[in-house]
Amino acid sequence: MNTITATITVPTQSLTEAGKARLLAYADTLVAGYHEEGYDVLGLLAESAKLELLAARIKEKAKEVALTEVSLYGREGVSKLGVSMTIKPVGVSYDYSGDRIWQELNRTVLVAIERRKQQEEILKSLPYEGRIMVDENTGEEYRAYPPVKTGTDGIILKIE
Repeated sequence: MNTITATITVPTQSLTEAGKARLLAYADTLVAGYHEEGYDVLGLLAESAKLELLAARIKEKAKEVALTEVSLYGREGVSKLGVSMTIKPVGVSYDYSGDRIWQELNRTVLVAIERRKQQEEILKSLPYEGRIMVDENTGEEYRAYPPVKTGTDGIILKIE
């Protein structure tokens, strides 16, 4: 594997003062500048993946530690460096399984999802020209074709 070294230099002062629009514009300018000037865009991409991992972990751990402090500010929360912080319920879930009608509807949904998955597998296996199938509900014959496969190429980033 080839190795390319690069370093992103971002003035910390500009990050603390910048709002969302300015940060996004800065990112756009940085990438465009790297590209236009022939700098190492692959290195920029690699470093951004590492920064993203670092930022996600910092955010996760800091939220755990800061929960009590933010709660001191009440429902309005607090704003720091242009970022508002409020406490709201997260990960809320409801358990409907105690209701018989919901249980019946859920069984119907689960059966339909399983039938749909089976039909999708059948359709994926069809030849390009299709095949004559029979609609189980009506008994009518129809020509079924494989699904149209769409997608775009992208870069997968994996930190080693």
